[in-house]
Amino acid sequence: MDKVCNDDVIMATNTSSLSVTEISVATSRPSRVIGMHFFNPAPVMKLIEVVRTVVTDQQVVDDIEGLARQLGKVDVTIGDKAGFIANALLFGYLNHAVSFYESRYASREDIDAAR
Repeated sequence: MDKVCNDDVIMATNTSSLSVTEISVATSRPSRVIGMHFFNPAPVMKLIEVVRTVVTDQQVVDDIEGLARQLGKVDVTIGDKAGFIANALLFGYLNHAVSFYESRYASREDIDAAR
């Protein structure tokens, strides 16, 4: 990307499972890299997780938050951690459901009905 993008370009990734920090170190300007995780289907879902690294410039964060608002989205700005917010919460929820089933606390049908 360094070869084809101007120095002022913000490089945003939509990943929900790769480290934005690891992506940023593949460029000579990691301070211009940010995550912009849209939820599926993107035209309908309002939430965007804006994922900053420890070296992401504040102006880059501000610009991406502004873009999210222009797109009619609601953003949450977070640090780079596996799963971000939504997937980290989801996997905790799913792991509890599996634990309930494995311990025979509840049947699959009851877990599905209670969600």
